[in-house]
Amino acid sequence: MAGPRKRAEMAGGISSDQLRAAGTHMGGSHDIESRHGAGAKTPLEGSFEVLAMRPGLMLRRADVRDCGDNLVRSTLTPGLKLIVLEQGDVELEFGHHHLRLKGPAPGEGLQARLLMLTGPASFMRRAARNHRERSITLTVAPQWLQDGGLIPGGSSPGAVDTWAIQSFLQTHLALHAWTLTPRGVTLAQRIARPPAHEDGVDRLMLESRCLALLGEGLRHVALAAAAGGQSAGTLASRINPRHAARLLDLRARIDAGKVTGPGRLADLTAQTGLGVRALQQGFYALTGSSAVEYLREQRLRAAQRALLNQGVSVAQAAAMAGYSSAANFATAFKRLFGVSPRDVRMHG
Repeated sequence: MAGPRKRAEMAGGISSDQLRAAGTHMGGSHDIESRHGAGAKTPLEGSFEVLAMRPGLMLRRADVRDCGDNLVRSTLTPGLKLIVLEQGDVELEFGHHHLRLKGPAPGEGLQARLLMLTGPASFMRRAARNHRERSITLTVAPQWLQDGGLIPGGSSPGAVDTWAIQSFLQTHLALHAWTLTPRGVTLAQRIARPPAHEDGVDRLMLESRCLALLGEGLRHVALAAAAGGQSAGTLASRINPRHAARLLDLRARIDAGKVTGPGRLADLTAQTGLGVRALQQGFYALTGSSAVEYLREQRLRAAQRALLNQGVSVAQAAAMAGYSSAANFATAFKRLFGVSPRDVRMHG
């Protein structure tokens, strides 16, 4: 049974003392230097929250403006960090890693990073006055990773199926960056924007989204290792060329809405002429998700656009997405977008 959740939540003007207290919640100590702008009394303003979802699993989410030229230094405790910067331009240092993180430009994918600390590490954040930042950072303690069977010594009998993940999690300051899949982008955005009134079910969903995003990152570590240390996207060049052409054609037809029928795995293998294994592994290498998941999500996104822009009914949108049941469509739609299709149709 998980212990009670611990939360450090701040809104409005955020003082240096509040930031130091948040650092304590996160298992580190913060030294803050700030040259405030005219009229500013605090280093930050906006919304800043540190939430301990359960022992060993900590979420930091920030939507803030720097009121001055701010420099934060601290010493971080061991653990795995997942960082997503949705908006901003911030300079960070983790040990010897110097990172300049920027939110995506129009047309660019949203980046995420995994960073493993097997021991204490120095940290620095530098941002200029009036800098805006929207970000999430998930911190996973070593004991949580052990208990989950992700690193040796855990109590779980189900160890991970690849040495690459274990190697990454046992290397101090190991760093891995990747472009989030469409599903990963949705997860990160939902994590960063909590509902106004969060109940127990919302908190359970928050934890599940954090773990799903962590799973995407660790899977990408394994894919990158399979590509010989290159980015996972280069796996496409390692697929049989005949397979790659068929997989790219399938993705293009899905994106264009030209794949008809229920979209079962058997249907997709028949359309491509590929075996189940070649289709599953190859399509994941190209897109970061299975062919069936990718098709389902693209159909839901097309239905969302139709609800927003074409005024179709919920029943019509469900049929467009391949659902014979409007209730099942509504469930899948809300799981992906966080709102019901009826609300999208009525309120946009």
